[in-house]
Amino acid sequence: MAQFKTSLIIRRPIGDVFSFVSNYQNSSRWVAGHWEHTKVSAGPIGVGTVIHTTGQTLGLRLETTRIVTAYEPYSKYAFKTEYQRIPITTTFLFEALDDDTRLTVVVEGEPGGLFTLTMPFVLGAIRQQFEGDLRRLKILLEEPRPTTN
Repeated sequence: MAQFKTSLIIRRPIGDVFSFVSNYQNSSRWVAGHWEHTKVSAGPIGVGTVIHTTGQTLGLRLETTRIVTAYEPYSKYAFKTEYQRIPITTTFLFEALDDDTRLTVVVEGEPGGLFTLTMPFVLGAIRQQFEGDLRRLKILLEEPRPTTN
């Protein structure tokens, strides 16, 4: 199994960060190349929820199905998807730091056959994209909020 891990601190409370990241409808606001997300399973978001995603990544059209594998409010959100026939698990870990949140992302891939040789390239490209996505997420969540008097 190949994997990478990256993290950053977001100056927002853990509840805000978890709620935003785990809401699939927000993905197109901070994940590059993700255009549309449609929940295709019934009920609220939780383990087993199925979400269809369309977009583009690494220069290729993206049509994937993500299945939520972990949903622990304010702690962990994970899903499994398949990219170019490579099963990939993405796990978001949330840690409260007073009024801030450390968000750690772990991406693991299970290549087979010829994809074993290309996995370092694929994970490297995905890591680069994730780091850009996380920078956008940080900027988006840390934007000053308008105050009302």
